[in-house]
Amino acid sequence: MLFKKEVRKVLNLTRDELILLRKVLLYTRNKLISEGKPIEDINELILKLY
Repeated sequence: MLFKKEVRKVLNLTRDELILLRKVLLYTRNKLISEGKPIEDINELILKLY
């Protein structure tokens, strides 16, 4: 395949759901850092939420 098609999804979240999602992503990111694993994908998701 020559070109990768970008798929974009939209989530409609309440304020509380958004806060919970941010906390889970940050927790997961910190856990990956402590294990020495890559965090680039998690960072991209976190940045898209703000």
